[in-house]
Amino acid sequence: EQSVHRLSLNAEQIPTGAHELEIRRLSGPDFETMLVSREFTTAAKVPTADGANPLKIERHFYRTNPLPPSTETHGGATGRQTEQTERIPLTEQDTIKAGDVIEVELKVTSREDMEYLMIQNPHAAGFEAFQLPDRFRNTVHHELRDDRVDLYLDTLAVGTYTFAYQLRAEHSGSFWNNPARVSSMYFEQISASSTISGITCR
Repeated sequence: EQSVHRLSLNAEQIPTGAHELEIRRLSGPDFETMLVSREFTTAAKVPTADGANPLKIERHFYRTNPLPPSTETHGGATGRQTEQTERIPLTEQDTIKAGDVIEVELKVTSREDMEYLMIQNPHAAGFEAFQLPDRFRNTVHHELRDDRVDLYLDTLAVGTYTFAYQLRAEHSGSFWNNPARVSSMYFEQISASSTISGITCR
């Protein structure tokens, strides 16, 4: 039978300086311990990983506008019509309307061959994922959650990869997009985050 015991400390309980944590069991069989450190900031801009990190992630938003469909021709014969969409980059100074559909693009760069990675993209309040693809390229699985999309990769070779899907603005207001993150599922120290960004919906 397994039991889990947790000891949580917040920053106010830990004075500045070096500390030593000792865990003892006075009797009974051997046991396993795990120490997890999570850091949060209220800063408007979150610093990205330093140059020693093999991973990098960037996030961009685009306004999508439908274009008149184009007609394919083959040997003088008229073929099927193809729908096209124009992508216009969004900045924090831009304003969108409730009901608008925007595209989020995650660009992940790896300087080493990697295995077992997870990409998490939190959604700003008031936005919902819209028309996710059946399968993202280079991924083995993806999950749509209430507040984010999670992508899972078994392998990632050296290079830059793009993952994109659409979001729909459901409510008016000014919102923050928390950083997107790419990380190793087994080595938490290998990770990278994008910057935080704001978006306004009228």
